[in-house]
Amino acid sequence: MLFREKNVIVAGGCGLIGSVIAQQFLEAHAKVKTLDLHQSADIVDDLAESKFEWVFDNLDVFVNASYPRNPEKHFKVFLDASNIIASRMADNDGGVIVNISSIYGVIGGKPSMYVDTGVQYPPVGYSAAKGAIIAMSRALACKYGSYGVRVNCVSPGGVYDGQDPVFVERYNQRVPLGRIATPEDVADAVVFLASDKAKYITGVNLTVDGGITAQ
Repeated sequence: MLFREKNVIVAGGCGLIGSVIAQQFLEAHAKVKTLDLHQSADIVDDLAESKFEWVFDNLDVFVNASYPRNPEKHFKVFLDASNIIASRMADNDGGVIVNISSIYGVIGGKPSMYVDTGVQYPPVGYSAAKGAIIAMSRALACKYGSYGVRVNCVSPGGVYDGQDPVFVERYNQRVPLGRIATPEDVADAVVFLASDKAKYITGVNLTVDGGITAQ
């Protein structure tokens, strides 16, 4: 899948998943702008103030992989950024938005996996924010589909990031495919949804979880 001459913004592009997404777009010959969202809420101000005009006239793909720690801010960043970008894309012959959610926006977790591992069980607010991102993406897909704007979600399961081996083993045992995800697994799904191979796909929440949500 090639993105030659396509303009791509990856919000959260310096994170574990976002950096791999950005790299895959670069390898597919896209022109990529990454936003480092350690101060994640700044994205909304940046977009509203048109600090990235170099792509707004012909922005093709916007990926939001940012991860504000505060659940309320988390959803607000996704909502405001997606609304602004979708509206701009609608005025400029369409485009693609891919939001990164989580399987914890679809199912509840299993607290016993986290016991004595040092890995924090996700707070309830995190699940609420991720579920809201999925619903928001569907609503935007319906609102802007007639303008050529596609909006989808990717919901990863656990992604390996050097977690405690006990946690990883417990997680692997829960996954039908027998392993925790890699950032590349998630990035592959994002790039597919952003490509012309998915040109008739919108409003979808694609779970990349090795089969956990199939159980």
